[in-house]
Amino acid sequence: MAEKYLSGFCPNCFTKLDYEQGDSSVNCPGCDFTHSTSALLKSLDAQPLSQQPAAAGASMDFTQFIQSIETAESGLAYLENFFESFDWNEYNQTSSIKIPAINQMVEKNKVKNAASPQTWQLEFESIIVPLIKKIQGTKELETQMAEKYNPLDDTSVFQTFDTYQRNNKVLLAQKEELMKTLVLDVKYAEKYGASAETVDSMKARIVIADDMYKTVRVVKNLNEVPSVSEVIKKQERALVDKLAKQGINAEQTYARAVSSFNHSDDKMPALKDFQAVLGYKDSANYVKKINRFFNYNYELYNIGGKHYTTLVDKDEPLNVKGINNPNIEAEKSLKGLTVGLYEIVDGKPAKEAAVTGISYFIKSFGSRLIYIKNNMSICSFNTITGEDIELDRARFNDYKDQDGEYSITFSKDETKFFIRKKLVVQMTQPGCFAKLFGKKPEQIENKNNYSILLVDLKNNSIVNLIEEVIDVMDFYDDQLFYTYSSNPKTDDIHFMVCDINTRSRQKVLDESCEIHTVYNNKVIYSEWNPNTFNMNLYVYDLATTEKILLEDNIFDFKDVIEDKVYYTVGNKNYQPLFSIDFDGKNRREILLNVEKIYFVKSGWMYALKGYGRNRTLFKISTDGKRRITLCSNFNDIVKFINGYVYYTDTDGDLHIVRNDGKENKVLADNIVKGSIIIDTDKIYYMRYEYVGDNRNNYSLYSIDLEGHNVKKIAFDILNMRDFDEDYIYLSKREVETYEVTYPQTKKQQKNKEQNKFIESYTLKRYYSYNKATGEFKVLLTLGLPDDSYKMQSQGCGCMNKEVEGKKTFKLLPKKAQYKRSGVVAAGSNFKEANKELAITQPQNNGCGTAGQGCTGSNNTKSKQASGCAGNQKGKNSAGCGCTGK
Repeated sequence: MAEKYLSGFCPNCFTKLDYEQGDSSVNCPGCDFTHSTSALLKSLDAQPLSQQPAAAGASMDFTQFIQSIETAESGLAYLENFFESFDWNEYNQTSSIKIPAINQMVEKNKVKNAASPQTWQLEFESIIVPLIKKIQGTKELETQMAEKYNPLDDTSVFQTFDTYQRNNKVLLAQKEELMKTLVLDVKYAEKYGASAETVDSMKARIVIADDMYKTVRVVKNLNEVPSVSEVIKKQERALVDKLAKQGINAEQTYARAVSSFNHSDDKMPALKDFQAVLGYKDSANYVKKINRFFNYNYELYNIGGKHYTTLVDKDEPLNVKGINNPNIEAEKSLKGLTVGLYEIVDGKPAKEAAVTGISYFIKSFGSRLIYIKNNMSICSFNTITGEDIELDRARFNDYKDQDGEYSITFSKDETKFFIRKKLVVQMTQPGCFAKLFGKKPEQIENKNNYSILLVDLKNNSIVNLIEEVIDVMDFYDDQLFYTYSSNPKTDDIHFMVCDINTRSRQKVLDESCEIHTVYNNKVIYSEWNPNTFNMNLYVYDLATTEKILLEDNIFDFKDVIEDKVYYTVGNKNYQPLFSIDFDGKNRREILLNVEKIYFVKSGWMYALKGYGRNRTLFKISTDGKRRITLCSNFNDIVKFINGYVYYTDTDGDLHIVRNDGKENKVLADNIVKGSIIIDTDKIYYMRYEYVGDNRNNYSLYSIDLEGHNVKKIAFDILNMRDFDEDYIYLSKREVETYEVTYPQTKKQQKNKEQNKFIESYTLKRYYSYNKATGEFKVLLTLGLPDDSYKMQSQGCGCMNKEVEGKKTFKLLPKKAQYKRSGVVAAGSNFKEANKELAITQPQNNGCGTAGQGCTGSNNTKSKQASGCAGNQKGKNSAGCGCTGK
């Protein structure tokens, strides 16, 4: 079979290219040129310049030059000059301590001039100088991290942090060997006649190196680096002083909040305290924990630290939208379809609902759940007290738009949100003169179809913020931007801004436009010109009211990055990326073609371009001058952390690559899409599991961040979700078999007939997995058998009546669901085990055909034996006479 993928080198820059058979052209990720595949087939033997003889010859000349030094005296003189002009900054970016070319020269002299004391001095100098420089370099890296550190975006320091960690690890790993070599150099220099002064100087420098080594240590986190830790403390002190001026003792408030969080079920007091000192220590993470709304498959919820499940209020299919999945298909249910929220007690739903009538979950805030009830009111439910308060009432579906969606916008700190509410359609009314002549009223629909409600989560209150709007466009620094029509007879649409603190309103734009974003008091928007295929890009300054045309006929707006607007021109298949200043100057082409900008970190854009196996992730400076190819054969980013990019390739494998494009490594393969969790010290993922020849099972695995120490945590699971830093939730489908005893009729009691049957139930269980201890705990079990039972008594005609009773269940031992063929117990004699296996094969035992006779003699897995202790509910089965029943 011919290979599906072909490879070649770019004739322009010698970047390796992969492409599929049938491709007519391929785009080079290195130089952005597009080449025909037919031309590439003619140049498959092309080699990168670095592999050509000229480059190799230059390297050989330098090596030969170094090794041409014949004596140790000459070597010492050369070494002194070499170290004076050596680039130590570049050296400190590498992990090696010894310099290879110098090391080769030293070894040659040790062979030729071992009896000379200068030879051992030469080796000593070749080690001690780079060693001290490397340790000094780690201190310089600490200084760089402190200067670059930003509490809101510390990405810029992570590459430096990675180099710092790697150098420290190498220094510690080689310490014993290096110090031993230095001591031996002193010993042999003294032995072969070195002066006492020289020997003392060598010994003193070893002591200096040893003392410097005491500052070398590997830390777990960036904030443990001494210089960075000091910066963080300085920033915290500044925050403490700022809060003190507001009358808040940060340390006491934070300590009180932590204590309340750990010891009280009601998290509201802790939440208020953490928000009061937001930014101090770990307050932001605590707020995130308290306000977590966790929805797993619309069956398991975690709200306010308690576990819940939902059950449909009516006997109809469940189809409720939640905040964790805003893209779920719009509701197509009957009017009034709602669910009840049931607290989970001992793995089962409580008998009574905590609250009913839920049609949409909005948000949890501390101990309160904010939701929409019966599609016509906004309510607040307290999970601690059970209090259910109606904050606002509307007509049915008034909070939805024409597509059945809710329009909700949260403030940056997520303590407020805005929701649209439909207005009663207003029509113009005719005057008296028109009424006299019977003229029908002119009906003109008001374009302002909504009002805006502001919900304050801290105060559990709601106000009507804006009476009439067309739509909400954006929210920025306590300013809400929206569109408004002042005249229902015209197409005039105004772009307005409302300060939610002062309630003041200002008209910003008159044009009907598409608002892209608001950045530093500037509105970036577009107008269609002259059709829906091209836009004119503008910027409007809210402070000066100045309007500037940045460019006409753009294809799409991309982002605003560090005071520059990024956009594409062209069309769907050709989208060069450009940047421009807010004043319309310094237009710059960044990339010839770009599919997506993932994010921007510390002045670098992480952008995607190309197709198929040539999809390439670039790291591009925001001025477009520097480009680094991080990886090709790219599918999607999983996580960006600590200066590394975790991503999946087009084959579904998980990779890690440094954000300089180096050290690309495959960590795991055969991964289920969307199942990867990157923790601080481990990676968790679902992997396809083969059972026989079928690849339709999932297992949960873990590996360390280097891709080693693989562990299978759980086999045959349905799905899994990351919960927090301590737990993973996973679901499994489990079959359990019960001996079920049904209530007996009087006739059965009289004849002493048993009414027992073997029944199997398919259960769905949700587990929590403790990452630290490896403990599994059942959170919720669905599908458990119901003990209630109704039966029709055997009477005569009208005397028949329904009798209620209770079934009882006895759980039977589980049978192996998956078992490899030919497996015998450990320590067994293989031949004897084979005899045992032959003896225990399923036998008929005179009960008719296997699978239709006595239970225990058939081998049909989950099927019950027909006619022997059968499985007919409420009826005695006709046995075969061999069971003794």
